[in-house]
Amino acid sequence: MRSIFLSDIHLGTRVCQAERLLSFLRHYDSEYLYLVGDIVDFWAMSRGIHWPQQQNTVVQKVLKRARQGTRVIFVPGNHDEAHRWVAILGDVAYNLMVRLNVWLSLARRTLGISGYWSLAGYAKRKVKSAVSFIYNFEDSVMHAVRDRGLDGVICGHIHSAAIKDIEGLTYINCGDWVDSCTGIVEHHDGRMELVYWIAEPLQAAGLHADLPLEAVNADF
Repeated sequence: MRSIFLSDIHLGTRVCQAERLLSFLRHYDSEYLYLVGDIVDFWAMSRGIHWPQQQNTVVQKVLKRARQGTRVIFVPGNHDEAHRWVAILGDVAYNLMVRLNVWLSLARRTLGISGYWSLAGYAKRKVKSAVSFIYNFEDSVMHAVRDRGLDGVICGHIHSAAIKDIEGLTYINCGDWVDSCTGIVEHHDGRMELVYWIAEPLQAAGLHADLPLEAVNADF
């Protein structure tokens, strides 16, 4: 690939899916690696740090790529201080749903139900209309894009991956690595691709699967 864009990894927390991210990085290599915000969750770490070996390996892998010639670009993330109480409640609820989803996934596999289903993703879709009056992220971002005379944006922050055209401008959101496990890859012909990465270790069988569940292509 020419470029990889990742956001909202949230290193330092229990909900970070570092093992899946490592699987993704083993599969994809690139000339450029863009880290688009909320890579290390210093906000959550102020309440308690969770840093297992897999998360340390993520940092080591990024540094190794930089030493080997990959150009790594880091864009710091931030939180919306104007609605901090909403963000705190949302952060706690979201982390709880992600943890519950681990048990749901185990139950689905035990019952022989195939495919991946996200409780957190389902909740986000259901409450989106209720919280849109507080903060319509996409509209705010695209307003800034128009004001600056740009062609589009690649961002993160809201944990909702997308590639779409909005009134002739390109909106790309990298998603996250705590629930949906998504990243954006740029092909050498300029095509941007949204990859949903589902790769879980088959520990019971002593095997390991590195398989992309779904890739959504868009010609931008």
